[in-house]
Amino acid sequence: MITADDRDALRKDLTDQQIETGIHYPVPVHRQPILESIGYGAGTFPQAEQLAARSLSLPMYPELPLEHLERVVSAIRRHYEGPHPTLPRERGREKQG
Repeated sequence: MITADDRDALRKDLTDQQIETGIHYPVPVHRQPILESIGYGAGTFPQAEQLAARSLSLPMYPELPLEHLERVVSAIRRHYEGPHPTLPRERGREKQG
């Protein structure tokens, strides 16, 4: 699971690339309809509300192939950096002139 300020936009980008995601708790537990009678309103548990608004579950399971993981990472990177990110060169690999 990750958190993102633009969770819904990121989720759409990943879905457009056939990468499944999940939102496990779209409504914080204290705001569930079954608990309305307790009287916890918006703002009562701000951290729980922030996590509910920003959390995104990514594909994850023990047998997840490395190439699938790399595909997810690349898609997230493209979302934030654009389609052709410029990656910093690794230290020690610069050509010596």
